[in-house]
Amino acid sequence: MKNKRTIVLVVAITVAIAIIIGLYVAGFRITYNPDLITDWDAVSGCAAWAGVIASVVAIWYAIQVPKKIADRQDKIALFEKRYAIYRKFMQCNSYAKLIMIPCIKVKNYRIVFMQVFCPAKVFQQPPSTSDIMNQLLSVMEILGQTKFYFDPQTDKKLQIMYALLEDFLGKSDGIDENELIEKRDKFVNYLNSIIEDCKKEMEDKMILP
Repeated sequence: MKNKRTIVLVVAITVAIAIIIGLYVAGFRITYNPDLITDWDAVSGCAAWAGVIASVVAIWYAIQVPKKIADRQDKIALFEKRYAIYRKFMQCNSYAKLIMIPCIKVKNYRIVFMQVFCPAKVFQQPPSTSDIMNQLLSVMEILGQTKFYFDPQTDKKLQIMYALLEDFLGKSDGIDENELIEKRDKFVNYLNSIIEDCKKEMEDKMILP
């Protein structure tokens, strides 16, 4: 914003200097001589040109203000979309940290997942596979928009992360506990390997200029 104001100020000063030089070349001088006769036609001509310049400046300003407001609104809307993806990604990170706590039992992984992504609900029993899949779909719905708002590499990383999460949670019914822990570790390890780069890239793009 400061850079834009500086550019506008420099342009305005440049235009003013150009006008002054043009008037000087055309013969206009700032002088004082009581014996000179005032040329009212010239005065009227200058006044007319001043009116034209003022009108052009007013029209330009009237166009620029709504444009700046619209640009700002677009940036806010873009921020909201990016923040929704960022928030969902950080929820995945929170879930990964929680399930690695030793006191969290394997049978409670699904409950923890729903509590992280649906904090308003209370789960005393492990959610059904249907509940888990519905919630995973809602996660995918948000993360699936990454390609529109972030770098393609970030999108690729988040899609791999989601696939590991889905493989870990969506297929946890009736499988061996050791196999489930193995799937958990794959998800957590991969997330830990991308968290810093993805987080930085997302946060950098969410800064409003």
